[in-house]
Amino acid sequence: MRRPQFKRPRALVLGAILLALVIIGVNGVKLRRGLTAYCQETPRGEALVRAEERAHAAGLRFVLGSTTAEGRGHALVSASGVLGRIACEIEHDGSMVIRSTLRFND
Repeated sequence: MRRPQFKRPRALVLGAILLALVIIGVNGVKLRRGLTAYCQETPRGEALVRAEERAHAAGLRFVLGSTTAEGRGHALVSASGVLGRIACEIEHDGSMVIRSTLRFND
């Protein structure tokens, strides 16, 4: 009996896996660049509501943290493709952006 040839199906499966990895990598790079650009373009004095709208328009997640008694607080902006490794931390006074800082959690 002859052994069946698996070279062609194996090549197709490996090619599909490689293509998926390339797509995931390119998507991750694009999200990282978009998040970096968002953080750099968030100016001091911008309305917090406007910063949130821009984040959602860019496909980013905007999460408000707790605030102090004085109304100061933090918000985190991230993207699903970066797996929480990179985030833009926005310090605010309750209505306006005070500072935005890009954080690398590696």
